[in-house]
Parts: sequence; C-alpha cells; structure tokens
Amino acid sequence: MIATVLVLTAVAVFTPQLLKGIRVKDISTALVVAALFVVLNLLIGWLLKGLLSLFVWPLVWLTFGLASILVTSTVNAVLLKVTANLIEPFDIDGWLPAFGMGFLFALGGQVAKILT
Repeated sequence: MIATVLVLTAVAVFTPQLLKGIRVKDISTALVVAALFVVLNLLIGWLLKGLLSLFVWPLVWLTFGLASILVTSTVNAVLLKVTANLIEPFDIDGWLPAFGMGFLFALGGQVAKILT
C-alpha cells in the first residue's frame, strides 16, 4: 500500500501539468490526496466498482475486458471529486479533468502492483 501511495503521489504531482482544470498546491498536498484516495478506494471503491461492473458487464465481455478500464477510471473520477471536496488545496474543475486524472490513477495503481 505504501508503494501505491508513493506512485499516486507522483501521478498527482505531474497530472496538473498534463491536464487543465486540476490544481495541487504542493507535494505534501499530493501525498495527502494519494493517501486519502487510497483510503476511500479501500472503503467504498470496491463497492462502486462492483455495482458499476454489474451494469456494464456485457460491454466488458464484448470488449474482452478492455471496458473494465472505463469502469475503474469512472470510479476513480468519483473518488477524486470526493477527495477534492475534502482537501482544500486540491481542486478539480469538472468531470473531464477528473476522468483524465482517474485514468492516470488507474495506470498508476497498475504500476504500483507491478512494483510490489
């Protein structure tokens, strides 16, 4: 879990440079964002992914699992918007930047799994 927080911290630091509409004050804010995101993902992310997967399972099946990236990115976007509401120096303007950062967090989560 520490590797996940560290990788997601790096993603949170560099995402504002890639996507407009995302603001992270500094590295310590990015660390708090990553840690809170991981906690929210552990608490409610599994439930949101499960419920959303139930609704889109035919699409996941037809795309041989590629649509599961869409599910993970969508859940990550929701969790990032919740995180942005809880942490003052972190801000996301709209759902499109949240979805983009959610996609990058999904990639970062996979990198953290590879590292551990």
